[in-house]
Amino acid sequence: MPLLALALRAAIATVVPRTLESETKEGYELACTIADDTWNRHRLDLLQSGGRAFVAPDGVGKPAIYRTRIELRVTKDGTGKLAGMSASEKLIENPGYGYGTSFVEIGGNKGRAIIKVSEVSAKQFAISIVYASGLESTPFAGFCDVKVIPQSPLTEVETAEYLRNPYGLPNR
Repeated sequence: MPLLALALRAAIATVVPRTLESETKEGYELACTIADDTWNRHRLDLLQSGGRAFVAPDGVGKPAIYRTRIELRVTKDGTGKLAGMSASEKLIENPGYGYGTSFVEIGGNKGRAIIKVSEVSAKQFAISIVYASGLESTPFAGFCDVKVIPQSPLTEVETAEYLRNPYGLPNR
């Protein structure tokens, strides 16, 4: 990165204040139509949520802004192989801003899958999935319509619950 770009990035970071609203990430619903290697079509829905900002003390007791974990879940599975799978990592961020291809590995009781999404437009992504369980491996490919879900920062009550049990709060 050129030196001027680094200097401008630092200057912008000091001029634009961080707020709970600016640090809260958007959620995404992906409504996908995918096909397996025999061209059978299936419906697959994914939900990415979390990344909600909150204020908590830092290591020296001063207030700082943090975010909840980001979760990706399969919410509807027409394949019968991916139901219940999830991952605590984001798959997409800011569609329509030139973010090319992203990978995430999801898992559950039935096995694991690697999901790859590539941006086609701000509202549509190409998706490929390789599902594996034991010696079985099944490829899927198709397209997803993307819907942005605005999220708000955690309330004070949610923040207290999240700090008490960060892996038990539903980040939806």
